Amino acid sequence: MTEVEAPITDATETTTENSENSIDTFFAKLEELNTLTKWFNRQGRAIIRKQTKTRRRATGNNAKSGFAVPVRVASTLAEFLNVDPNDHMPRTEVTKRLTNYIKTNSLQCEDNKKLFVCDEALARVFSIAVGTQTNWFEMQKFLAKLLTSVKKDEVKVNEEPPAQVQAHDQAHTPVTPVVAPTPEAPKKKLKKSN
Repeated sequence: MTEVEAPITDATETTTENSENSIDTFFAKLEELNTLTKWFNRQGRAIIRKQTKTRRRATGNNAKSGFAVPVRVASTLAEFLNVDPNDHMPRTEVTKRLTNYIKTNSLQCEDNKKLFVCDEALARVFSIAVGTQTNWFEMQKFLAKLLTSVKKDEVKVNEEPPAQVQAHDQAHTPVTPVVAPTPEAPKKKLKKSN
């Protein structure tokens, strides 16, 4: 019986060694997964977000948006910029030319370069008093009154019915008086007295 027992102990030792190796392998793989998880938390998410980000579609081949869209310039501003009032130019170009004018004529305030003083020509364009101190943000407000979107003009032309059709509609449509609603007085909030 001693001969039989020897092979059994060798098999038990080899299974113990295999199980120890497999446990060591398991812990090594676990450590590798832990390292990969840490890397993924740091960098992998950003890579995945970047790769799965949906791209904006352009509305046309050369579609421009925002400030790059050509606009119609008012006659006073067109005269100031020495451009044809019928030409269209992007708002960025208008701002660039006005900024260049302000800097070349030293209209910026010395203590705060974000502000500038309007000389006679700028005051006439913006319809404000000469010597008014303003900034680039307010200049954009002034420009909003002087620049007209080309698309808006085209829409207005398309919405207006021809004069003959409009006259025909008025002749055959019965006139009904329109009664305007009476405006309600604004409600005041009452303060609670203590």
